[in-house]
Amino acid sequence: MESLHRGKLDLRTRRGGGTVTVTIVGELDIATVASLRQCLFDVLGGETEVHDDVPGGEAGVHDAVPGGEAGVPGRGPARDEVLGGGPERDESVERVVVELSGLSFIDAAGLGTLVAVHNRARRQAIPLLLAGVSPNTNRLLKITGLDACFTRWADRGDP
Repeated sequence: MESLHRGKLDLRTRRGGGTVTVTIVGELDIATVASLRQCLFDVLGGETEVHDDVPGGEAGVHDAVPGGEAGVPGRGPARDEVLGGGPERDESVERVVVELSGLSFIDAAGLGTLVAVHNRARRQAIPLLLAGVSPNTNRLLKITGLDACFTRWADRGDP
């Protein structure tokens, strides 16, 4: 299991069979979305995400995973241990589950990031599922109409 702690956000990545679960604990807001976006894009692989707006980032590259190689987003020992290495997505990733039960706050930037990652996953034919959605987050998804966009992961016993 890989763990990444960025300020008010803790991300834990776990793999079981073809399912990669990313557990979010803390606040998902404009200050923390870059870490989640990069983590999930790393899981999905494929296209390289460039971040020119990351404070302290080198030439538009943001390594959200500890031990990432300079100039290669999300590459490094921590990511390779979880996902099996390589610049492309591990072909055995059948679905990505975003576990939200530890989410204490989400703003528009957080919702936008979930939508962006959902769209990328859909382009790659990988289901992105939400689990542990709190009543407050569920209400926000309904108000924004995004509840129809996301599929829920009901089997909490599966990783």
